[in-house]
Amino acid sequence: MKMRNQNAVHKESRENEHGGARTPCDSQIARRCLRLVSPKGAAQSLGCSPRTVQKWTSGEAPIPQARVLQIVRTTKDFILTDLRDLESAIDRMLLKQYRTTDSM
Repeated sequence: MKMRNQNAVHKESRENEHGGARTPCDSQIARRCLRLVSPKGAAQSLGCSPRTVQKWTSGEAPIPQARVLQIVRTTKDFILTDLRDLESAIDRMLLKQYRTTDSM
């Protein structure tokens, strides 16, 4: 299953006009984005079924071009929000650790 998905992703790559390097196409980027969130959460944000998201993620079904930008935007917002939350939590943890170390 994983190998089939890798082959599908490889076929979606296109050559870069400046040196032959392979660059991901839009649907490949959207597929990578979908792997970062739960199918249920993505489906809720996108207004489709979790099964549809699973099919897009696995390469079983192509991602409609109209959905690609929606997927990328939604995932980017989620990742950046999560990263800011994580950064705040880490800062609080480190601050707590420094305060504990200083009082010893």
